[in-house]
Amino acid sequence: MQYPDPEAFIEAFSVFTKKLLCTRGICSLKARPKAEEVKRGTYAIKGSVAFYSLVEGIKA
Repeated sequence: MQYPDPEAFIEAFSVFTKKLLCTRGICSLKARPKAEEVKRGTYAIKGSVAFYSLVEGIKA
């Protein structure tokens, strides 16, 4: 219940993705997102080679 409002979770995860995952090479941004895109989580990202190597072992 840390995020009783779904929009709050979406914004927090979007900021996490932009500030942590993208800056550490897990994914990349298609373009610099606008503040509203970050708030709504509607910006485009692309998985990196590092990302795909992490999830490759998950295949069933």
